[in-house]
Order: sequence, then structure tokens, then C-alpha cells
Amino acid sequence: MLIDNKYKTFALLIVPFLLAVVDFFFLKVAFPLHSGSPGYDQDPAYAYLFNGLLILEGYPPYHIDHPGTPLQLLFALTIFIRWGLTRFFGESTLDIVDSVISNPESYLFDMAVLLLALNLVALVFFGRRIAEATGKIYLGMFCQLSLLSFTIMAPKATYPAPEALLIFCSLILLGLLSRRIFSLQNPQNFESNVSSKMIGATFALGMAVKITFVPMALLLILLQKGKERRVGIVTGIFVLFLLTCLALPNVDRFFFWVTGLVSNSGIHGGGGAGFINFAKVPKNLYNLFVWFPLFLSALTLAIYAVLHTSIRYPTTSIRGPLVLLSVALLQTGLVLKHPGAHYIIIVLPIAIVLLAWVILNAQPGHLVVKLPLVTVISIGLLHSVSLTIIGVKKLADQRAQMSIALSEINRELALHPYALIICSYRCALPQYALTMAFIYAPQLISEKTTRRLKNFYDYDIFIGEFVAVGKAALPFRSLQTLLSNYDTALLITPSLYPPLNTVPLSPVYINSAQSLYRFTK
Repeated sequence: MLIDNKYKTFALLIVPFLLAVVDFFFLKVAFPLHSGSPGYDQDPAYAYLFNGLLILEGYPPYHIDHPGTPLQLLFALTIFIRWGLTRFFGESTLDIVDSVISNPESYLFDMAVLLLALNLVALVFFGRRIAEATGKIYLGMFCQLSLLSFTIMAPKATYPAPEALLIFCSLILLGLLSRRIFSLQNPQNFESNVSSKMIGATFALGMAVKITFVPMALLLILLQKGKERRVGIVTGIFVLFLLTCLALPNVDRFFFWVTGLVSNSGIHGGGGAGFINFAKVPKNLYNLFVWFPLFLSALTLAIYAVLHTSIRYPTTSIRGPLVLLSVALLQTGLVLKHPGAHYIIIVLPIAIVLLAWVILNAQPGHLVVKLPLVTVISIGLLHSVSLTIIGVKKLADQRAQMSIALSEINRELALHPYALIICSYRCALPQYALTMAFIYAPQLISEKTTRRLKNFYDYDIFIGEFVAVGKAALPFRSLQTLLSNYDTALLITPSLYPPLNTVPLSPVYINSAQSLYRFTK
């Protein structure tokens, strides 16, 4: 069913407009990212920015754990356009490397706007496809709310990291498959103009962005057996190769990373041997429910509805929701192994699509069943949307606190221009963000590019070493030797991590967001 009424089509722009407003306020409080809130700070945005710069400089990307090459290519395009415009209009005479190093936040902001624009387009496409598949404009709008129904989704849709592109891929893929998902009475009545090539290419894009997209491969089951499915799979393999071929010189590092994830039970490939630590599953499941109660509730309701529908209709009629449930449950299993709220975002829209399927297929004659169902789901959605707004407000409060802290710290640093500066995990200084960026793009390290990092060290709490770009790492026991070379040494950190809390320190400025200490001899 096509939506011809222009007013109904306009209705599908309402939720994207609301998302744009929410993300406008998010961007105002998120930048600069070097001093952003946890989850929206320099990691991994700076790493992807500098790997985009690597590509422009003719190097293969160095940070390929995800592998993430599509995002790096987008960064490269964004950098080139912005730098070219500044040169054309005479706003800057810097070469492209110096321009990015001098003003990384401007390039990151441009990328954030681009990612938001992509996701707004995807959201309009997604809503329209759902509305056409169901014949209900309100269900299209209902599914569009998936980006406002979970606190993490709206910020992640614009924060310059892989998750923004994963959201884009998830929405496009679900939109392309919407007819196959919602078909009940005539499950074989699919759109002939939906290309299996497009479906395969979209899946490949998601896989190239981040390997955690792999559970979405189950959606290819919705392609008809035979030529259509083969074409989709072959296209996906071909596009995946094209999107990742830039990373082939460092492919051994990618496989080393993946092998660690599979063979070890800890996060990021750490911990003991084994795929999963079952002792931690109950705690991780509890955390998942705390993060996303609507997601798990929607899966539970959908499982009940699918079982009930299977009694009245043939199995082929519930093929769509069964596949969606399988994808969501598989992704949940991966998160139980590798806990982290952002690892689940690709399947969060699936929860809302499943709720739409439940609403659509509830028996229309039984209003006593359907109306309470719609009411409960609507209350849950409104509650979730309010949490998104509260979440952005919380980020604004954190930004205000950080601004106060950095103002005081920078005032003190200005009094000691030649002091040794040491940062630790989640330090908010721009030098900390640049250090991390160079670690993930070592080909850019030179005396010229690192002049802003003179007398700066990052104490890496994970390896217990002091790291300075272009210099050999120093173990913690070398601290006193390092301090002896400077008249003044300062520590900036959000928390006194051990063993830094064992050395003589004099507090200069203490704030919950960021604090400054002086090393005493």
C-alpha cells in the first residue's frame, strides 16, 4: 500500500523532527568531546577521526578492531571537504594534517551533523516502509519512536562513532524487509521492487562498520530461497570486501582481536579461557533489564503473541517476527558475554517493530484486549521518551560541572607553562585526547605533529605505564626519575586511581568532574 495523502506523509516527519531537536540539544552539551561525558567523550571518536586522516594521507587505517572502515571513509570525506572549503575561502593556510590536529573538534562536529542527517533520512525511510507494509500510518510513526524510546539511542545517532552508522544500517535493513516482516495473511505477497542486492549491501555495510552486527545476518532468512537469497548473500560478500579492503594490510591485527573475543570470556578479549563466563550471566542480564526494560518486556510480549498466533495460522505467517526474535535474542546473548549498553543498540528498533506487529495482529474484534494492550505499550513508550529527555538534561548538567572544573584547572595550568603534566583515565584535557588519537594512528607521529604534547604523559591505568607520544613508555617505578626532571609536576584526573593514590600529592583543585593535584617531592 502506497501512502498518497500528503498530510499522512508529512506525519512521518514529526518524529524525525523531534529527534533532530533532541540531538540539537545533545550536540550543544556534548562538545568539545575531549571533555565529554563517559560514553560521549574522546574515545573512540578521536581514533576514527585520525584514521580518516590516515586514509587521506595514503596510509591504511590502523584502528581496524571493528573493522570500522566505512566510518573512517566518511571521516576522510568530511575532513577533505571541510579542509578544502577553509582553504578555498582563505580561512586557513594550514596543510590538512596540521588543520585536523589544530582543530579536531570542528571536524568531529561536522561528522556528528552528517551522521545525524543520515539517521534522520533513514528514520523517514523506515517509518514510511512500515506504514506501507502495515497500511497504518500510526504504526510507521510508532516504529520511528524507537530512536526516542531508549535513552542511549538519540545521542548515539549523532555521536561520531560506529554506533551511529549501525543505527542507520539497522533502520534501512528493517525498512527494506518490512513487507516480509508484517505479512500474515499472504506471507508470499512481497514487493518485487525490493532488491535483494540492496538488502545484502546494507547488511555488509553494517558488518564492515562493526562485527557486532553479525546477528543481523539472520534477517537474510527472510529472502526467498533460491536465486533471491543467493544474490543477497553474494552481493553482501562482495560489498563487505570492497568496504574493508583498505584495512587488508593490517588484517592480521583484526583477526588477532576477534580471536581474543571468541576464545576469552572477559570483555575485549580478556579474562579466562572460554567463550562466556556463565557465572556472570545473571548479573549481566539484570544490568540489561535495568538499561532497557522496554526491550526485554517487548521481547517477552512478542514471544507470547507469536506462540498464540501460531495456533491460528500456519508457521509461515509468523516467519517475520520469529526471525526478529531470533536476531534480538542472539544479540542479547552476545551482550551477556560482552556487557555494554551500546552493544545492544542495533536490535533496539526490533523491539518496537515487534510491538507494532503485536498491535497489528491483535484480534480487532476484541477491543477489551487490544485497547489495554495499546494503552500499556503507549505508557511504556512515553516513559522511555521522557527518560531520553532526562538523559540529555543530565548530560547538560555534567557539561556545566565540567566547564567549571576545566576553567579552574586551565587557570592554574597557565601559571605553569613549563610544568610536567600527567593525566590518567578519562582526563578532560585536549592533550589526553590527542595522545589517544596518535596511539591509534602512529603513522602520523612526528616531531612536528606532536609539538602540542611536549611535557605531557598519560598514565595508562590498564598497563601501568606512563605513555608519551613519540617516546618510550615508562613503568610506574620510573615516576620519581621523571619528576626529578621538572620543577613543577601536575596531575589531572577525575579520580585518584591506584597506584597514583600512593604517591605524595597536594590537592590544588578538587571537583567531582575533574581534579588537579601537584606532585610533592
